[in-house]
Amino acid sequence: MANACAFSFAQLKFSGAPVEQAKCLLRRVRIGGNIDNQPAELPAFLETNVGNNVGFTAQQLSAYLDFKGISAADIGGPLSGAVSKTSNGTLARYFVIHDTSDELPGDAFPADMDKITWRPNRLDVRNITSAHIFINRLGQSATGHNYSVAWRATKREADVRLKGLFLHHELVQPRIKGGHSYHAVAPQPGFTAAMLERLALCYAAASRRKGTWLIPAFHCVLDTGISDGHDDPQNFDLFQWASAVEKLAADIQKPSGIALGLETRGARALRTVRDAAAKPEVETVRSDLSDGFRKVTVQRIKGTTPLFFKAKMSIDADGAARAYHPKNDPEALDVLKHSTGHSTKYIQGKNGKGPRPGFYVSMTALSRGPENDAGSFPDAEFVPYIVLPAKFAKSVERACLCTVVNLRNWRSTSAIFADTNPEVGEASVRAAIDLHVQDPSFPITRLARFGGDEKANYVYIVYPGSKIAARSAPPRWPVDAIKAEAEPLFAAWGGIEMVKRLFG
Repeated sequence: MANACAFSFAQLKFSGAPVEQAKCLLRRVRIGGNIDNQPAELPAFLETNVGNNVGFTAQQLSAYLDFKGISAADIGGPLSGAVSKTSNGTLARYFVIHDTSDELPGDAFPADMDKITWRPNRLDVRNITSAHIFINRLGQSATGHNYSVAWRATKREADVRLKGLFLHHELVQPRIKGGHSYHAVAPQPGFTAAMLERLALCYAAASRRKGTWLIPAFHCVLDTGISDGHDDPQNFDLFQWASAVEKLAADIQKPSGIALGLETRGARALRTVRDAAAKPEVETVRSDLSDGFRKVTVQRIKGTTPLFFKAKMSIDADGAARAYHPKNDPEALDVLKHSTGHSTKYIQGKNGKGPRPGFYVSMTALSRGPENDAGSFPDAEFVPYIVLPAKFAKSVERACLCTVVNLRNWRSTSAIFADTNPEVGEASVRAAIDLHVQDPSFPITRLARFGGDEKANYVYIVYPGSKIAARSAPPRWPVDAIKAEAEPLFAAWGGIEMVKRLFG
């Protein structure tokens, strides 16, 4: 059984810095209330922001709510309010995520469980007083208790000293027995995109009222070590939710029209004239490549070294510890038919090593270490990388630094060259998430299997002669090191403004 997170009653908090607490409190919850023993892998947004100041004002959030037609009364109450506090005056620290575990007869989920016709989604008729917020599967929410109210919803809070330290959120989720003696099985994915988006909005509202990003926690993990604890939330996609939070935080800080990607005709015309006049002189390096839909020309600005091209984006899961499973486990990022022989040679925990026993060791062209060890390859779920032909250009080797820009939203991500293909226009799952190729709430397994963009909406910039050295132990190519080395190269080339001059 996994260890409980250490708690200090003297300080009324779990041990460690906010990020360390989140890593303990967000460990994956499995059937039967079993949780992972190792700390959770946090999405970049949470790792950067948990415990730090919220980057938007109450006025900005209020304007966003007005623009979206959402009432603050449905997400914990007026934004001017405070958060709950304990009897000794300690303000709420933790944003707790539950699921309702609605028990169903039979052994099948209802066809309309994501519609308002399924009665548990009717927040107007169900009892919502057991938590601060209830969120149904359509993404609608209702406030059971204002965030300023100290409310108990876990066994841990039986100690009255803790009441007020936690803000509670119930996500409507059905359960069936599925061969177990109790209602243990939840749908996969566990929650709809609309639910995670509304939960992201609640997280933003609660954190704004506190002033800092609250520490997220799963109900089951909070109650670990306490008899008759719970097993929720089941099948919660942490990366999908964090991406929704990241997108929301960015949109809140934009004027309403810009948040929807709008631009006035006059502003567009002025930008077109300005950028056309500023477009630099370029030269072609090669024109024999394809992204599977069109010919691709590799260019560079005259007098400079970096190479760039515009292409589609398909999604590569290779290198991920949970990329493929012999029986297409629901947690696998991709289906087995999309794999190659290089990714089906070894099984972790059997004749291979890795953090996902039973899953294949998925290989990439870039490696360091034994080929039967998942740690020898860049994990597509966590490492932004791109795919290029093995002989792309002079001085472009595996682990070469790159930048990718999404022309639809001007988001960029640092990356490395980690896998090979005769065609261009392919990047890792993490790169696609960073670029918002799909809406951030898009389930990660659907992104890996069916996501991508067939249009040439992406600019790939490669820096010949650059190469990030592999570390001696996993993760061999950590994201922070990739960013630290690639971002100055992108800035020196001209950054987003240069991309706009070339392709705006």
